[in-house]
Amino acid sequence: MQLRPSSRRPSLRSCVSLALAATLASCTSLAFDPDRGELAGRLPGEDEAVVGLSGSYTFRSDNAADREGLDVRLEAGYHVAAEHELGGWLLGRYSNLETDAESKEELWGGLHYRYHWYLSDATSVYFGPTVGFANFDAGTSSGTTLGYGAQAGVRHWVSSTAALTLSPMVYWTDYDAADGGSASEVLVHWGVAFRF
Repeated sequence: MQLRPSSRRPSLRSCVSLALAATLASCTSLAFDPDRGELAGRLPGEDEAVVGLSGSYTFRSDNAADREGLDVRLEAGYHVAAEHELGGWLLGRYSNLETDAESKEELWGGLHYRYHWYLSDATSVYFGPTVGFANFDAGTSSGTTLGYGAQAGVRHWVSSTAALTLSPMVYWTDYDAADGGSASEVLVHWGVAFRF
């Protein structure tokens, strides 16, 4: 089966590009200023935990059809060292197929590792792998499969305990052919994080 080109794809790419540029510009403009003191925040160190909540808009193309959806993601991480973070995440999704009015609910989860580079006393850039599962329920069908991917991101601390985050992730799944087959997705998560 051949996929039909989606007229929404160029506008989505433009929105993601503009959003990424705006976030990077914001992080640059909010860079650490010693005169701001505690307002500049600080990066998590060894033996500290971070909990985050984010959302994302997703465009997905697989063997069945194009799909758009809205995600909500909860994650928790533990810094075994300042640069090394281990954690887990859960993601809930509600989506619709372009060619079908039937909705689809999904639950994903997994574990991640992130390596952090420090740009300033308030901002880090990170990347790392993730592995987990994906489960869906579309009313007339359901399925579960393993998933794996890679993520990167920027975390900017606006106070000593709160941060703004941007975290793109690519995730691969391999459902049965009847359920859409193999698919890859690019997600862009915007959210907040809190240090404990």
